[in-house]
This record gives sequence, structure tokens and C-alpha cells, in this order.
Amino acid sequence: MKAIEDINSAKDAFETKQDSLNKVANYIASYAGLVNFVDRENLAKVMTDTQAFPEIKEYLFKIYIINKFYAMGKNIGGTKAYALNKMKESFNSFQREHPNVETGNIKINLN
Repeated sequence: MKAIEDINSAKDAFETKQDSLNKVANYIASYAGLVNFVDRENLAKVMTDTQAFPEIKEYLFKIYIINKFYAMGKNIGGTKAYALNKMKESFNSFQREHPNVETGNIKINLN
């Protein structure tokens, strides 16, 4: 849980916390599986965007997964909303730090 808090509090997690993000996401996939953390209604518009930089889509997917896991582990109500809000926050931080990276329609769908 501490690793997720560190990722969420990083100024530019996309640039500085990829290793940690990958480790946490792989842990969740290996030990809990992803089926309980994937919410099609919240992820579809991000994941199907054909114009967005593929790495940002992968990053946001992982951010969603780890934060839903975090919300469930900490008994935070509204796990889907919590994960979606964290994904939006991460995207907004990403845009501030990387304004020239193509984000396609993600900027419309998450704002």
C-alpha cells in the first residue's frame, strides 16, 4: 500500500515511478488477478483511443488498477469512483509535465 501512496504522491509518476508502478501492477496481476479490477465502463474510452500515445494508455490503465486495489484494501467506499478519480488526477499531472505528448481524446474523456 505504501508503494501505491508513493506513486500517487509523485509529481511526475509517469517519468519517475514506472518501475514501482510495474512491480505493483504485476503483483496484483499475479496474486489477485485483474478481473476484479477492470471496469469496462471507466476504461473503455481511454483504452480504445487510437490517437493517444500507447504508453500513456498503459500508464493510466495501471494507475486505475492499483488504485482500485488500494481502495478495496483500505475499505474505501466507491472503489470504481476512487480509481477513476485517481486516474484523472494522474492524467492531469501527466499533461502538466508532458504537454507535447499526444493524448488523443483522453483529454476530453477524462476532463
